[in-house]
Amino acid sequence: MLNGTAASRACTDRRMRGILLAVAAVLCALALWVPTARGGTAEGGAVASNRSSDPGRAKGSFPRLANIYFPQLGTTDLKNLARWDLLVLAKRAEDQDREALMELRVLNPDIMLLAHMAVSYHGDYLNPPINGDMREELYANDWWLEDTRGAAVEWGTYNRLLNVTPSCPRNAEGERLCDWLPEYIAERLGPGGLWDGVYLDGCWDRVAWMNDWISVPVDADGDGVADDRAELDAAWREGMEIIVNRLRELVGEDYIIATNGNNTHYETCNGSTRENFPYMHGGWYENIADEEHGYVAIDAHYRDPSINVINTIWSGPVALGGPVASFEYEREFLFTFSSTLVYGDGYFSLDGGAGLPNHAQTWWHRLYDVDLGEPLGRAEPVDALPGAGLGIEHADMIKRRRFTRGVAVVNPTGRVQTIALGGVYYRSDSWNGSFYPHAESISSVEISSRSGSVLVGSGRTCTGIPEVACWQGKHGGINVAWESVPGASAYSVYRTVGKTGQDEDELLAVVDDTEYAVLSVEDAGACAYRVAAIDEIGCEGQPSCPAAVVTQLGSDPSMPSLAQVWDGTVTLDEDGSEVPGGGFWGRSEIDAAAGPTLTTLRPCYPNPAGERTTISFEVGSGGRGGGAEPVYLAVYDVAGRRVQTLVDDSLPAGGHSIDWDVRGSRGARVASGCYFAVLRVGNETRTGKILVTD
Repeated sequence: MLNGTAASRACTDRRMRGILLAVAAVLCALALWVPTARGGTAEGGAVASNRSSDPGRAKGSFPRLANIYFPQLGTTDLKNLARWDLLVLAKRAEDQDREALMELRVLNPDIMLLAHMAVSYHGDYLNPPINGDMREELYANDWWLEDTRGAAVEWGTYNRLLNVTPSCPRNAEGERLCDWLPEYIAERLGPGGLWDGVYLDGCWDRVAWMNDWISVPVDADGDGVADDRAELDAAWREGMEIIVNRLRELVGEDYIIATNGNNTHYETCNGSTRENFPYMHGGWYENIADEEHGYVAIDAHYRDPSINVINTIWSGPVALGGPVASFEYEREFLFTFSSTLVYGDGYFSLDGGAGLPNHAQTWWHRLYDVDLGEPLGRAEPVDALPGAGLGIEHADMIKRRRFTRGVAVVNPTGRVQTIALGGVYYRSDSWNGSFYPHAESISSVEISSRSGSVLVGSGRTCTGIPEVACWQGKHGGINVAWESVPGASAYSVYRTVGKTGQDEDELLAVVDDTEYAVLSVEDAGACAYRVAAIDEIGCEGQPSCPAAVVTQLGSDPSMPSLAQVWDGTVTLDEDGSEVPGGGFWGRSEIDAAAGPTLTTLRPCYPNPAGERTTISFEVGSGGRGGGAEPVYLAVYDVAGRRVQTLVDDSLPAGGHSIDWDVRGSRGARVASGCYFAVLRVGNETRTGKILVTD
């Protein structure tokens, strides 16, 4: 990699960042009240939604995504960029893009921002100050790594190597580069500013290999004689240790120090990068299994939190929005993406492209939207065919890793392998943002050579199809009930009016009970209802056979809709303050046709309700005399599910009241939110709104 807060400068910045984060928190809280539609996953690179703000995806779930991104932030779609979990950005953003950095924090409060800081080279940049100030010090103190002619050692285009060894010249204060550099990093990029940490690029543990790339050998101590390779590497390691150890002392324990360059400062740093995986550092097997630097080993080496990045650089053709779709691209992507998931807890990064600069893309793959949840252990062996037959290389590395919401599998061999999943899963391309309607479940998957696969599911499937019954209740509406299905955590309820075809079904609700009340029926005639079981991660099983019912609106009308009208009243809290929204009531068209009545549902008190609330109502005679009237009073949630039946009896005309302890029919306290009290006396219906709070 060859491309590029202030701890004390930042009083104003810290204050501003705090204000922005506070505003973001308020906006997020307000957003909880805004209904959101279920949406599918966008394809390719043009995804507009912010993945990290998805409330269905918990912080810390997998996959973990990183983007090493160096373009100017002022010309970047920040909403798009904010979707990644980890961003490595050019350190010039400290001077040039401070507002953009703060906006990224607002767009994604959980994002991790690391400042790219080269510690072994400098691009000879003059601007902005974060680069120019460092350049002045390097030239003023002659802190460049030189060859035996006294010329600066150059690596790549416009990049001069730095002399981090303890034998480099000292400045007027007696500091060597390895003494001065950590102070500079901590002051300009350290805690208290805009960054969560720093990304030390070129943090190598040796440098003698540079002699193989240049024509004149390195002379780090400036004596005009080529350095012994072993002694040069030892001096380089000593200088790097001084830098990272001193930097850790200055920035404290919580500041992230991540690296690129196979460093070995495990106790000091949080992680490193496998750049251009799997081609750099020897190939796939060496990158994964090397005992010292391999991906399997490094998670255990580094301090917590471990921040390791697997970066793959696609070198094939690209189009607007990402790589051109092809078998080779999908295979390479799946190989590296699955390897990241299976063999460690690192962050996956993808960039590059034929003719494009590295670390300058915001490509988005559909698998980035899949939520696998948390790992259920480490990589484990699998049953595979042909497996190790015919002496297949790396067959022992065919592995899978289970997650709470899916599984990832890797096939590093040169043969197609059929791999047992160890459970029942669903293909990731059936993902639609919530659940997988009628998706085909599989227990094994065929994977191409040097490729991988990611599937969704819990590994378990619902072991049955619901048996459904439905009928029109004596208080109106349609009651749908079914037997519980083993392995189900919720159920989808579908309705088909006058039809029985599965493709015509309309999803009414997703419920966690084994009954559902349809409060309104638009037309008289035949209705059919189906129910499908959903497992614990949202995968839907086969729907039931349709259960039919014939509705008769004239003789037994349905429940009215729950459209609410406020009657202008208020209730008083215990301290005498007004509580708005206490006086909600509703009437159906049938109610209006019934003429004047004394039947009344009064505002409950207290409302909002904490532990309990009292519901008062009047049972009117309606001109029918003073005898008892059939009375039904129940509480429903906003999805139309009956929560608790409070009254189902005949009561005399007059005033009545009953307490509700904000518990459901099974005795558990209901969740905070909006509920409706539904009172029915004969053909008259009243509804009232109840707000339940913690």
